Amino acid sequence: MQCKTLTFTLLTVFLALLILVSAYFSVFASTSSLSVKPNVYFYLSSAGTYVSFNETLHAYRIAVYQDSLLLSNAWMDGQPVDPLTVKVEGGNLTFLDFFKDKKLVFRLSAPTGTVSKVAIRPVSRPASVSADTLIYGSSYDADTNTLTVQVTHHSDVTVTVDWVASVQPTFNFPSFRQILFSGLLIFALTPVVTGAIIIFVFLKREEENKLAFIEPIIWAILTVILAVLTLIVISTLSEFL
Repeated sequence: MQCKTLTFTLLTVFLALLILVSAYFSVFASTSSLSVKPNVYFYLSSAGTYVSFNETLHAYRIAVYQDSLLLSNAWMDGQPVDPLTVKVEGGNLTFLDFFKDKKLVFRLSAPTGTVSKVAIRPVSRPASVSADTLIYGSSYDADTNTLTVQVTHHSDVTVTVDWVASVQPTFNFPSFRQILFSGLLIFALTPVVTGAIIIFVFLKREEENKLAFIEPIIWAILTVILAVLTLIVISTLSEFL
């Protein structure tokens, strides 16, 4: 009888522990991912600015400091990032695309003439940074993996940070073989043309003046020989280049 009582007590305690553990993990799972709606604004008190998101943001942890916003394992419409620190001065920042297709797109809102500055870290060096305004700049600190973007407002400014290099038109430079062949060909054809002109002039001369033109003929013959030898060299080199 005592054995049955002991067994029943142990089973009761085990069941109670199982219920408590299940409840703990259920609560943990339900609170492990935070969801932030687009109408939520994170206020950075020291800068007097806020950070918001154009779509629902999901994150494991969100910490708001006086000058920055820290996101842990956060995602919106793209790949999750962990961690990410965002600082903004001068204007309010709204993320439009959050690492979607390896791009970060955000809008800065501030009065005309205001200079806004955004610092995001840690991120790798982007392939390009662009903005729909004439006055803007960006820099990257490799020591801290910090990207800084600064814009001067005439209205709201949209900034696109792209980590995928865009395809640029390419120019195929001629190879060394092509350059050498072209140069030697020009070098070979020039004396040939020159020799042909000399011979043509000689044939047009009067009979009595042809004897005085023997020397140019010799030079013309030598020129042709030189051109032929050059072409032979070109043909030989082209087999090895």
